[in-house]
Amino acid sequence: MRGVVTLRKLLLLGALSALAAVLAGCGAGDPPPLGSGGSGGRACVPAPRIGTPVSMVLFDLDNQGAAPVTVLSVSLPNAHGMAMTEAWLVQLHPHSEQLGMGGPWPPVTDSLWAARVPAVGGVILPGKVLELAFGMLRTTAADGSSDGPVIVYRAGRTTFTLREGTSLAVARTKCQLVGFGSSENT
Repeated sequence: MRGVVTLRKLLLLGALSALAAVLAGCGAGDPPPLGSGGSGGRACVPAPRIGTPVSMVLFDLDNQGAAPVTVLSVSLPNAHGMAMTEAWLVQLHPHSEQLGMGGPWPPVTDSLWAARVPAVGGVILPGKVLELAFGMLRTTAADGSSDGPVIVYRAGRTTFTLREGTSLAVARTKCQLVGFGSSENT
């Protein structure tokens, strides 16, 4: 009889553990607040002078969630021959061209540059879209490249990692833009 009671307790404990796992997974299929990062491609900008940054303002961070998003970090994984400057969040231009790529960095003459905030620690409210802005520079005589930016952020009590699918490059001479950006929970 004692063995039957122990077996029932173990079965009940197992059933409760399974139920807890199912309940913890509820909502796990929801899309991340900043989306999936797009479908890939490559963005290249001319950076003719070593150590002189050029603008990279290609990625819009669109908070489609119900909670504010706080950016925890921004990085360029697998960077070779290039580096990024500090990243910023900038308002979108309502009726004109965006900051874009390959221009002088920082874009101090842009009308919205004065209202920028550091990306790390920056908050994107629900329903708002901000541009991720940073400078890229060649660090060697050769062309440089990296994977797309990785943005780690928190929404509510969940931390997400947005991996932009667009790889980046800086070149000594002319190059062109191709494509756009993936996301996962951490």
